[in-house]
Amino acid sequence: MKKGLSIYALDTSGYLAVPYAEDGVQAGFPSPATDYISKPIDINSILVKHPSNTFIIQADEDFFPEVGIMSGDILVFDRSIMARQADIIAYTSDGEFKLMRKEAAGDIAGLSVWGVLTAVIKINRESVYWDIVPEDILPEEISKLKLPYLVQEQIIGKVDLNKILIRNVPSTFITVVSGNSMKDEFIEDKDLLVVDKLLEHYDGCLAVCYLDGGFTLKRVKVEEGAAWLMPSNPEYPRIRIEEGDDLRIWGIVSAVIKRWRM
Repeated sequence: MKKGLSIYALDTSGYLAVPYAEDGVQAGFPSPATDYISKPIDINSILVKHPSNTFIIQADEDFFPEVGIMSGDILVFDRSIMARQADIIAYTSDGEFKLMRKEAAGDIAGLSVWGVLTAVIKINRESVYWDIVPEDILPEEISKLKLPYLVQEQIIGKVDLNKILIRNVPSTFITVVSGNSMKDEFIEDKDLLVVDKLLEHYDGCLAVCYLDGGFTLKRVKVEEGAAWLMPSNPEYPRIRIEEGDDLRIWGIVSAVIKRWRM
């Protein structure tokens, strides 16, 4: 097994309702204002459909940088679903963990497949300094998991995704990206964002911003004596904040969740 690979089972016994803003607005980002908040959601319920067949991996290397899967990312895999074309699967070859994109009907024949990637969670480590602290998992709990033996023998504990991603419950909301102005940072349309209104903003922070009646997701930078809202896509212009503009930092992004299989 590759050194530095951490495998965890999922603890979905708890439920945490977090405000969710799902309606899009013209600015390219759903508004997290009160009028746009819909029914609260639970991250475990959204990301873990089959708990006994699901596990997460965190590794210390860039496994798939071309699609934004980097060191420190939290990868969610489901053993129970069939791999489709273009899915990313986890497997072992000669005892080494690997990821691959399934391109054809027979290209996983003979492989020891662990599961299909369903979500990638990126902690915004510029703003938060969270480590995964697993709880102990009992042998009888592991025996009930419907996971490959190679996975079971490497599990080092169980984790609750709500506890990993939401540290300040009263000040946190979840929203969905609408548009691709940040795609060069692998933040794309329909990705979920965990946003904390209590985190301090700073030069270069990734923030949900309110500007003159609309909401947008940008990096906030100070250059040439002025404040700017900066996209990560050359097709979108940067926005200079002029005197008299109503700019408010609504919240700092603490995590990005990309759902590979809905």
